Amino acid sequence: MRILFKIEIRGRENLASVRPPLIIASNHKTLIDGFLLMIALPWLSPILPGRYMTEEFEFRARALRILARLRILRFFYILTGGFSSKRGQGIENAIKIPAAILKNGGTVLMFPEGKLVREEFSRPILSRNFRACSRGHGVDLTSLH
Repeated sequence: MRILFKIEIRGRENLASVRPPLIIASNHKTLIDGFLLMIALPWLSPILPGRYMTEEFEFRARALRILARLRILRFFYILTGGFSSKRGQGIENAIKIPAAILKNGGTVLMFPEGKLVREEFSRPILSRNFRACSRGHGVDLTSLH
């Protein structure tokens, strides 16, 4: 991937002392951020494998809507560790999958802003999903930008 794209990850040093269960919060600039961040993590790290929240339904671009209807995006997400964010189904449904992953000692990547943010610099905010997932699981929280 680094051959095709310029990838810059800031905050990787925050991962040196953390262990699962872990929530990694990141800015969300492209549709493949979850995949890119997971493959950019140290390969022999105890925080892998990681899973990440995805959107499956609400896309602005026509091509993405078509890929979603054909379930191609869902297939890609399954192969790369993505799971549905359950947008619009309530906080209880939104946190079921990440809470189960954390309970089992896993790593979850979340985009607290809840959407793509294309500005040059944005800062992760703590969404309701993010706070609800971390509460009561003895979870480390760290951020990557």
